[in-house]
Amino acid sequence: MKNELNIVTRQETFNDLAVRELAEGRSACICSIQFGRCKKEDCNTCSINKQYNNCYRQMSDYDKQRLAKYISENYIRDSVSPQKWMTYRGLCLNTIKWCVIALLSFVLLVLPLAMMGG
Repeated sequence: MKNELNIVTRQETFNDLAVRELAEGRSACICSIQFGRCKKEDCNTCSINKQYNNCYRQMSDYDKQRLAKYISENYIRDSVSPQKWMTYRGLCLNTIKWCVIALLSFVLLVLPLAMMGG
């Protein structure tokens, strides 16, 4: 076991990995703001936003372009399920809204049929 040699290879550099991870974090922030978990005004005091801005300022123009592309890709994937980004209250209100819509749709479909059959 002492003479065992492990070789690890990666298809991407550390910089590539860092840009992808930074994009995932930024996409999460955008979704949190859009779906009500955070407020835009909170970004000024948010430590995650400050860290993102520090990293962004140190990036090359090429990395900034790649970051924008990765943020877009992650946002498309993340925004598919807005429930993941809502507050508990927002999630409850969203569930109530869809239950009311389903109930009204059912009533509006069944009521005319019942009146025609009677």
